[in-house]
Amino acid sequence: MSKLLKKLAAIALSFSLFLPCSAHLLEDDTIFIVGSTSMAKLIDITSPHFYQQKQTKVVVRPIGSDKGVVAVAEGVSNLGIISRYLTPDEMKRWPHIQQITIGQDAIILMVNIENSIERVSKEELANLYTGKHRFWENNAPVALMAKHLGHGTHSAFINYLAIESMAKDEQHVVFKPQGINTLFSNIEAKSYHQINQAVASVFRNKDAIAFDSLGAYQQFIKNQPYAQIKLLNVEGQLPIINGKVNKDYGFKRPLNILVNKHFYSQTAAYIDFLLSEQGQKIIADNYFIPIN
Repeated sequence: MSKLLKKLAAIALSFSLFLPCSAHLLEDDTIFIVGSTSMAKLIDITSPHFYQQKQTKVVVRPIGSDKGVVAVAEGVSNLGIISRYLTPDEMKRWPHIQQITIGQDAIILMVNIENSIERVSKEELANLYTGKHRFWENNAPVALMAKHLGHGTHSAFINYLAIESMAKDEQHVVFKPQGINTLFSNIEAKSYHQINQAVASVFRNKDAIAFDSLGAYQQFIKNQPYAQIKLLNVEGQLPIINGKVNKDYGFKRPLNILVNKHFYSQTAAYIDFLLSEQGQKIIADNYFIPIN
């Protein structure tokens, strides 16, 4: 058994109070979901409304999009959540997985409120993370922060900037321009897994820059209003205008629910709820972008 499957099996075992041994044998009152840390915030918001309608609990474990794919493919969870699309390799390996897009999420760039920078371009971001530019305008060295590999946010980030990444260890990531003839930067980005880690690092370090989910960020600051940081204008667009998500903001990615095609009927009610008028309104009201 692979290291990843062992971890997923341990997670399933730890929640045996909620699920029977096989996720396919869904109890009437519980749906078990594994995957994206960003989408987990959305599941937490929608699940109480769903319970009011169907008296079915939704239990979510946010451990990253990549693990969400494996969890539903191997029957560890009833549903998977990923903040990206399935890759061609994943679709070939697990043809029984169906992905259903329920919305979108903006990816924000965060800096300390004392940082004078207000806007950044894709090229400038790529230059910062690949080590071509290493200093802010005040000559202070840039402290790079990055969501770790395995998260949909990370995949969307490198795809948007046309760069590549590699984990140096469990706490550091390096980047390089795309192509076989380019080298990884010797400037390491300190990695994180959760939005609170990103915000805390930027809040404490005036030279830090980090990226993460807008929806997850908005949920975090509801309960931590003291953690004041700055969201950058990217390519001429702010992520929020007049208290609402700016639909012209270009740095965003899909939010997908993953289901085993053979057992779709067991979880169809929750997916239908997310795509309903009520579900889409909840998505919109919480700084995610509805698909309908």
